[in-house]
Amino acid sequence: MGMPVTNPAKVPSVLGEVREGYPAATAGLLAGDKIVSINGAETNNWKDLLLTLDKANKENLPEVTVTYERDGKATTLPITLDETRKLGIVVEPTYEKVGVLKSIEMGAYQCYYWTALSLKTIAEKIYHKQAPDMAGPIGIFELVGKGVHNGAEDYFFLIALISVAIGMFNLFPIPILDGGHIVFFIIEAITGKRPTEKTLNNACGVGAIILISLVLFATYQDIGRLKKKGVAKAHIESTQPQQTTQEVQND
Repeated sequence: MGMPVTNPAKVPSVLGEVREGYPAATAGLLAGDKIVSINGAETNNWKDLLLTLDKANKENLPEVTVTYERDGKATTLPITLDETRKLGIVVEPTYEKVGVLKSIEMGAYQCYYWTALSLKTIAEKIYHKQAPDMAGPIGIFELVGKGVHNGAEDYFFLIALISVAIGMFNLFPIPILDGGHIVFFIIEAITGKRPTEKTLNNACGVGAIILISLVLFATYQDIGRLKKKGVAKAHIESTQPQQTTQEVQND
């Protein structure tokens, strides 16, 4: 894939996604459209685009005039802003090509970064006595499905991310996992005595209960997220007919 460009001044003002229910989608903008100008100000990159939109929000303008290119044809249209003051557009990612050695270095750093971030997040949740966000079989299936639809790059990145997460979790000091066995080996090295078979069996039983409890908890969170998405989608669908009626009355 290469290395993602994070400087908005170097990223073209091309739309990667137009989210449903927001003003940009209502106005007819599509993914792949290039924003040429907003309110007459040229937008050569995403930095220009963000600054122009920020200026419109500070001036509390009710609408913005957007000129975009699609299939080589320029079109200008007004977009009415709603209470969120957001157009509902997402940047099209831009990548810089890197060599094989640099790719290996970046891949190793990604493994370190996501592992460190996960551990930090879990530690903060425990410190603040909050339930950690977890994804069970349902959540993982949903994420993989999205990755498949987003393209091969996102799919393989997601598979790698899940593999790193499983590897990290497998090293937790929970009996029945490799991390639990490592703890027993350390205890044996320090004491010079191997834990009895009964102790090992009891510990593995406790570990199995912990794992089953975590899976059930993660599945419960997955179901809760799906319910919230269903409620939000139903709300959007119920408000769209009202918005259409209001537009007709205004016309």
